[in-house]
Amino acid sequence: MAIRILTFENDSPCNTELFDEEGEILYTVETISPKSGNVTRVRNADDDILGTIEWRESLPDKVTLPGKQATPLNKWLKKSILPFVNTVSFKDTSGRKYTWKGNAPGEQLELYAEDYSSDAPIARFRQTHPGAPKVPAHLILSPRAVEIQDTVVLSFIFLEKTRRIRERASHNRADSMRNGCYAV
Repeated sequence: MAIRILTFENDSPCNTELFDEEGEILYTVETISPKSGNVTRVRNADDDILGTIEWRESLPDKVTLPGKQATPLNKWLKKSILPFVNTVSFKDTSGRKYTWKGNAPGEQLELYAEDYSSDAPIARFRQTHPGAPKVPAHLILSPRAVEIQDTVVLSFIFLEKTRRIRERASHNRADSMRNGCYAV
């Protein structure tokens, strides 16, 4: 099994398609806005829903995985309880543990497997930095990540959206402070 590179059609993790190296659409991500709030669905190439998340303002976001009840996102993707550690963990259906690192403003997510013999990430996100020539974003999967590819993609999409929201909020606070405006 070889490395697999998934290319994002556009920069939005909530409304995009992910292509393989041959240009085949492997995943479609769409966000709709019903009356209760935004809902993001991730579908595979067969149009099966792999997961749905309901983004909620005052309550924890809720995720629904195939064959399971809706549950708070933080029960599936568990944030580190240590302060200043920007990691999120989950387990696959076999009970193997994985950790996304870089879940903070200005960072890019990388996935590590607890049972993997290498210190290298098994998946990593690469996106063009501001000011650099525009290149489509990529999610690069090692053969180990390809084993759980659907789960990698689903967890990445959900984490990247919340990471970007925190990043925008961080930039807005910094801009306000530079301009002498302080939020109350």
